[in-house]
Amino acid sequence: MSNSFKAISRPIKITLQDPIEAEGSTITELELAIPTLGHMEVVEKVQGTFAQEREMLRLLSAFPDPSIKSVSLRDLEKIGEALKPFLPKRMRGEA
Repeated sequence: MSNSFKAISRPIKITLQDPIEAEGSTITELELAIPTLGHMEVVEKVQGTFAQEREMLRLLSAFPDPSIKSVSLRDLEKIGEALKPFLPKRMRGEA
């Protein structure tokens, strides 16, 4: 019997208010993986709040960086709210 474990989770689905173009397709919904400790370690190494948010989106959605950069700020806020329950308190602005 193996001692390796894999997290089982359903993606977080977010309908975009402002669709984006990615590799020739119009994207109206994002499916994001639930953040893991590994994701957080990568994001912490990035400088700047928006750069960290972009890196998190890139990691969780598997979209190319140029497409991520076209996510509107209101959709970014919506994505942040959807991810909030999965993040540590210190990253949610809570003590």
